[in-house]
Amino acid sequence: MDQPPDEYRIGLVGAAPRLAERCADALEGFGTVTEIDRHEVGAHTSSEVDLVLVALSGPTREGVALAVELRQKLPGIPTIVLAPATDANFAVEILKCGAADDFLLLPLHPQGLRGKVVRALLDRPGPAFPWPELEPLAQTEARLKAPAADNRRRCFRAPVPSHFAVSSSAVISTDPPRSVCLVVEDISVEVGDAPGGMLLLARNEAALLLPLSEWKSGEPIKLLVHIGDGSAPIPVVARMAGGMRPGPRSAKRMGVRYEPTNKADVPRLQRFWMACQRIVKK
Repeated sequence: MDQPPDEYRIGLVGAAPRLAERCADALEGFGTVTEIDRHEVGAHTSSEVDLVLVALSGPTREGVALAVELRQKLPGIPTIVLAPATDANFAVEILKCGAADDFLLLPLHPQGLRGKVVRALLDRPGPAFPWPELEPLAQTEARLKAPAADNRRRCFRAPVPSHFAVSSSAVISTDPPRSVCLVVEDISVEVGDAPGGMLLLARNEAALLLPLSEWKSGEPIKLLVHIGDGSAPIPVVARMAGGMRPGPRSAKRMGVRYEPTNKADVPRLQRFWMACQRIVKK
C-alpha cells in the first residue's frame, strides 16, 4: 500500500497575492499551497492535488461559471470556494449547481480555513490531522447528514452554535392546545427543489406532547421558528424526515424537512445559516 504524503497538496486558483499568502500561513504544517492559473487547471490531476481552493471576486455570473468550470476539469477533487461576505444567495447558487463541496466567507479566518479543509479531506487518505481539536467536529459532521439533503453538495448542515441555540427554537402547537419548544441543533436551507432541513432536540417531557401519528403519516406540521436574531418568528410548514432517535441525556432528536410559509423569510433563514457556517467550534 502506498504511504500517505507528508503534507496535503492544495491548489489555489484566482487569489490575490495577500490572500494567497494568508492561505499558505493558515495551512502551514498541514498542506503545501500552490497557486494555479485558472487556464492551467485542466493540466492538473488528482495525483497532483488533493484539494482546490477557489477565490472568487464577487457575486457574479462569471464567478459561478468559474466554479463550474473547475469542477468539470477536476471532478472528484474536494473544492472549497472563498467568497466575499456580500450575498447569501451567491453561496447558495454555488452549492445549488454542485460546483463546490464547501465555502468560506472572506475576510479569511485561519482557524475557519483549517476547519473547512479538515472536513473536506476527512474521507481521503493522507497524513494525521495536525489540529486534534478539530478532528471530533469533523468526524461528527461526516457522520450526520442534513435532513433535507441526499447529496451534500446540494444542501449543507450548519450546526447552530450554543450562543445562537439559546435563542433559537421551533415552537409547535399540539392538540389539546399547548406549545412545545424544541431546540434547533442544526439547520440547512432550501436549494433548488430540495427543501430546507432542521435537526430538532426535544426533551422527554416535550416529546410526549408531539403528535407523532401525524408526523409519521407525512401530514404537515406548522412550526414557528425563532432564529436568534431577535426579530419576528418565521412560520414554516414541516414534515418529519426521520423517526425520533436518542439524544443527550435521554432526550429525543428528529429531522424535519421544512418550507417557509412566506417566501420573504427565505433570505432571513439564509443569513442565519451563513452566520452559523462562519463559526468554528473548538
